[in-house]
Amino acid sequence: MKFQLPTGHWLYFSAQVKKGNIKANTKLQDGFVEKVLSQTYAQLNWEMPDPELGINVKPDHVLLIVSGDITEAAKQYIYRHSLTKERRVLIWEKEQILRRCEEFGLPETVQHTILNYNANYKNK
Repeated sequence: MKFQLPTGHWLYFSAQVKKGNIKANTKLQDGFVEKVLSQTYAQLNWEMPDPELGINVKPDHVLLIVSGDITEAAKQYIYRHSLTKERRVLIWEKEQILRRCEEFGLPETVQHTILNYNANYKNK
């Protein structure tokens, strides 16, 4: 995703989507959070094409989208990381996603996909 500033400059966003919850409070779970942050760091250094400008660009920000929840311990671990302190990582959890859907709605194609899925699920 890209967003044009009033100055004419562009901000580029990349998304990292994780299914389920992100937890941290044991060594193993801290390792998982560190792995997520390593992937996020790699995304910030990844060049993606901008076909309208005909160049490759690096994202300015990464949206870390989690379908579940992030535990308080995991949030503290993430917020202590330099990428978050620099405000280059933006976090969306389940509740924020639902709020945005309620506020702005979903694209029509997504609504149809959900309705079709629900209809097929009920028939099984």
